[in-house]
Amino acid sequence: MSYYSYYICKKIDRKYIEKIQEITNHKIVHTIKDAEVLPKKINSDLMIIAPTTGNTIAKLANSISDTPITIAVKSHIKNRKPLVIFIYTNDGLSSNACNVGTLLNRKHIFFVPFRQENPITKPYSLSSDPEYIIDTIKYALKGEQIEPIIL
Repeated sequence: MSYYSYYICKKIDRKYIEKIQEITNHKIVHTIKDAEVLPKKINSDLMIIAPTTGNTIAKLANSISDTPITIAVKSHIKNRKPLVIFIYTNDGLSSNACNVGTLLNRKHIFFVPFRQENPITKPYSLSSDPEYIIDTIKYALKGEQIEPIIL
């Protein structure tokens, strides 16, 4: 979980954190130190970032590892395991389009199919469709990108 998400959950109602930990049966990882060793502790078959913001997409595309999420992804990808990205960004068709394109061409990275969130009021915004998460995971575990990517 990102610093910000953890902080907000903790500030609004600690029950959110407790519920996530209960469902996953794991303590929430929200520090770089804990995220760095996560792939060694948990032998996961796949990692999903949901939602994946434009900021995180830019960091992943440019190999910047300065958050718990990007550190965990770096370690996960190093093990040649699939990463699924659930994109949710306001600038996916503007300043972040090049970063989306970079990640589309990387091995072991798969996108949940996405579309413009609202072409009239938010013309540059991209959002993945939650209906495709499970199918995307199934394809990613076989090393394939579900098609079409753009809905």
